Amino acid sequence: LSALRSVFVFGGELNRERFGLAARDLLDRNSGVQALQWVPRVRSGEREEVEARARSEGFPAFRFSERDAAGNLVPGRERSEYFPILIVEPILGNESAMGCQISDDQIQPQLDWARDTGSTTTTPVFRLIQREGEVSLFVVLIPVYHAWPPPGDVPSRREGLKGYLQAVFHVPQLFASVAAEMPTPGIDILFLDPSAPPSGRVLYSTAASTTQALQTLPGGFGFGLLGNSGPLSIKSELPMGGRHWHVQFRANSLWIKTHRGDASTAMLVGGMCVSAFLAAGFIESTRREHAVARQVEDRTRELQAALALLEKQVDQRKQTETALLHSQSHLLAAQRLGRIGSWVLDLRNDSLVWSMEVYRIFGRNDDSFVPTRQSFIGLVHPEDREAVKQRSEIAIRDCAPYHIEHRIVLPDLSIRHVVEQAEVIRAADGKPAEMIGAVQDISERKRAEAEREILNSKIQEVQKWESLGVLAGGIAHDFNNLLAGILGNAGLARLNLPPGSGAASALDQIDQASKRAADLCAQMLAYSGKGKFSIQEVELSRLVRETSPLMRLSIPKSCELRLDLAPGLPSTRGDLNQLKQIIMNVVINASESITQSEGVITVTTGSEQIDSKSMAGLRCAPELASGDYVFVQVSDTGCGLTPETMAKIFDPFFTTKFAGRGLGLAATFGVVRGHLGAIKVTSVLGQGSTFKVLLPSSEVREVGFAQDFDRRDIRQGAASVMIIDDEDGVRAFVSTVLTHQGFRVLEARDGGEGLDLFRASGGEVQLVLLDLMMPRMGGEETLLALRDIRPDVRVLIMSGFSESEMATYSVGQVVQGYLQKPFDGKQLVASVKRAMGTQVKA
Repeated sequence: LSALRSVFVFGGELNRERFGLAARDLLDRNSGVQALQWVPRVRSGEREEVEARARSEGFPAFRFSERDAAGNLVPGRERSEYFPILIVEPILGNESAMGCQISDDQIQPQLDWARDTGSTTTTPVFRLIQREGEVSLFVVLIPVYHAWPPPGDVPSRREGLKGYLQAVFHVPQLFASVAAEMPTPGIDILFLDPSAPPSGRVLYSTAASTTQALQTLPGGFGFGLLGNSGPLSIKSELPMGGRHWHVQFRANSLWIKTHRGDASTAMLVGGMCVSAFLAAGFIESTRREHAVARQVEDRTRELQAALALLEKQVDQRKQTETALLHSQSHLLAAQRLGRIGSWVLDLRNDSLVWSMEVYRIFGRNDDSFVPTRQSFIGLVHPEDREAVKQRSEIAIRDCAPYHIEHRIVLPDLSIRHVVEQAEVIRAADGKPAEMIGAVQDISERKRAEAEREILNSKIQEVQKWESLGVLAGGIAHDFNNLLAGILGNAGLARLNLPPGSGAASALDQIDQASKRAADLCAQMLAYSGKGKFSIQEVELSRLVRETSPLMRLSIPKSCELRLDLAPGLPSTRGDLNQLKQIIMNVVINASESITQSEGVITVTTGSEQIDSKSMAGLRCAPELASGDYVFVQVSDTGCGLTPETMAKIFDPFFTTKFAGRGLGLAATFGVVRGHLGAIKVTSVLGQGSTFKVLLPSSEVREVGFAQDFDRRDIRQGAASVMIIDDEDGVRAFVSTVLTHQGFRVLEARDGGEGLDLFRASGGEVQLVLLDLMMPRMGGEETLLALRDIRPDVRVLIMSGFSESEMATYSVGQVVQGYLQKPFDGKQLVASVKRAMGTQVKA
């Protein structure tokens, strides 16, 4: 068992093959041993794993079992730990022992004693029913620990126990082999185990007739008396693995008959011979045992020293291998995270070696794809192959650095962008030997650069629109200021003309021209997104259906108008007239693009969801939000648009028409932007175009102010009004009209002058007509200062901008109305009377 244990100590991890080789050699040299077995210690949570592993090793019926009270094998019950027989040699004839639990109430104390002391223990003799009948056996066990030498203290031994090695002895065979070596005939031998129950004390006896009688002897000793010659017997103790066996030799009748002539001497001499024989046998046995023990100890020390040196070397090698593995894993992780692979090209035999990351970048399997210079070129995008070839050949020829960006084609035909750089290593003879390089996947960077270019283009386009919008809005505002003076003074001049005056027609022309100019300014304000909006709930399908008669009248009869309107479409909030004008503008443009004799214009409505990806290709305001949108789409079968034309169609004053002003689509885009929507245009030259207008179906900010005016007339001459405006013509017109209406009018050219005049009036002023855009002190600042002087003063805002734009300048302030320039006398008087009647909060 000590020799077998050395297999565990010095041989590394145990397996069935190595155990069998060692056990068979020991069995051949030790008669009486029926089997050698390995009994591991198995924790409760490891049971299923151990059973499954044994079944996979060729023992399909393996399971943990134990013997019941009748000696039959039954499934093992649940325990905190198990000691099953896992390996048996020989296996033939011992199959039933596989998986059998060796620990029970009777043997457990001996197992614990062997575990705590590290010593060998022997079980009592037990009998099993086998195929050949009842068999008497006993087992010798030796503990095996995870560490060697075993731990010095009991708690460490209990924790470090790995299992037990045990030898199963066949009692009759063992003792028969001992008796066969007796040199003197006529000697009976008896082996006893005094600690066993009476029925099991006799281990073996050559005098079978005495066995039954011996069961009742006190202590189980002695063969009794043979006739009158007295006892001729010798007994001695035999220590056996923690147990104390007794062995007794007795002269039987054969021996006495042989020595009857000189009985006393013979008895004495015989006894002495027997004693000498026994003593010599035991001495020789003990000497041989001690010699073997010393040899085992010496060999163990040598093996321990060799093992310690080997373990040190193994530890150093493991540390080196571990460091190498860590370094390799870190390198692989770094390559994976950086999407950088490494490669080596041997220029002498044209062999190419890739790292795992290169395989991943190129989308290839390292088991099926063999990298070579030629196969690599085959993976390069066809348009980039020649450049890669030339650059690599130059690098190899001149031993120069190699750096290139190119595309590769993956197995799924998708494209990746990579950058490669390498250097050429010369051999001892100066010729190029190796090319060592790295390849990095830069597809994400390229994609980000493309997206950044698109975003920059959109930003530039938005900035252009905003700049043009500011310009258009400013021009429209200034024109409206001028037109206000022109229209107002023309109206005053008409009042002062005598009946039938020829100047009346000239004034009418001035009115008409001024109104056309005001319409042009309205379009410019619409383009700038500052047009006048009257917000309400609008259902696009209904709007298109109601507008369709007007659309049919506005397009040639050769064009067919088709409607594809989605039912139950969510509504959007917007200006009904402005949205109707958008649809009319786009439909009319579509009809004008149909140059052939016949064509089809299709108007479609629907809804869709817009996210960050679907915003690509949309012309929209920068603040366009993701969400649900409704759309009206106009498609035609006309001539289509060139890319150059598509890039400019929304620019103000750009037109493809001979007599056009170029404000139709520009104003359309301004209205869409003002409604926080977007436009998408697609066109194929010669096949037609599609204009898609998207508007948010969610609630948008309401533009404008609530109007609930009291229409009571104001008694003329009962109020003082102040006008603050930097336009002389506007002040003169307003002052004249209101004076004719009986108001007392004070005039100021800017905010500062108006505040001084307001303070000096001593509370006389009841209404202030305030222009928003003035030099030095603007209308918003002046409004706040007026409120500081007198919070209850009434204010009517005037501006060339729309009401919605004016509302943004007076948010949070109580004003009495808005008056958009240009306006005539009737509009002025009506707004002043309303403002004097009821306050309205913006």
